[in-house]
Amino acid sequence: MATLKIKAIALREFKNFFISPLGWIILAAAQGIISFQYIARIADYIFDYQPKLAKLSNPPGVTDLVGVYTIANTAELLLIIMPIVTMHAFSMERRNQSLTLLRSAPISITEMVLGKFIGIFAFSMIIVLQLAIMIFTLEVGTSLDIGKIASGLIGLTLVIAAWTAAGIYFSSLTKSPSTAAIVTIALLMILWKLEWGAESSDYVVALFAYLSVPNHFGPMVMGIIQSVDVCYFILFTALFLVLTIRRFDAERLRH
Repeated sequence: MATLKIKAIALREFKNFFISPLGWIILAAAQGIISFQYIARIADYIFDYQPKLAKLSNPPGVTDLVGVYTIANTAELLLIIMPIVTMHAFSMERRNQSLTLLRSAPISITEMVLGKFIGIFAFSMIIVLQLAIMIFTLEVGTSLDIGKIASGLIGLTLVIAAWTAAGIYFSSLTKSPSTAAIVTIALLMILWKLEWGAESSDYVVALFAYLSVPNHFGPMVMGIIQSVDVCYFILFTALFLVLTIRRFDAERLRH
């Protein structure tokens, strides 16, 4: 029964992206930007890198110079896209005063939060699907390291899950979608650039290194999947989902 309720909320959230123009605009913008970077990189590879690589004994291939590059660039693009995707999750419900009705429905807070998370995550995965199709078209003219590309896409999927959870949490704190988006962008940017400030002590360096998203995403893009990196994203996602659930629990107790 609980699974059916979560599925119903997730499906409703997923469909909402296509009812309004926002979902289409996000997908079109993401596809346009990624396609431009992808085509530009292929042109660089053919006309600039390839003549130079021919002189090397063991040069990097199209997988590294085009596939990996495109996946890494997409992760940076998602720093902006994911806060926009998640900003309406609960803030719009608060603004329209429909959150009270949603909470009074015969569903638990956990089911409500998980349903929202799955729906938004499923929508965001369309971007990964578009990216995967684009990269695998390279197989027509060359051979790719499928394992490395798959590892990078898995890493991107874990990044999306983590950032979806963070965005949902900040959306639950305010009635303003723009405020939720700005705060989420700020957090993601800090975590993306965190290692830059790690210069004070060994303990601070170690802490910043662990919290830094690129330190966990980077190895996956290069084809290395480690349990410590997978656990980082799972814990990150779980933390913000729990914080969101606790937020609504606290609100219910106040009322």
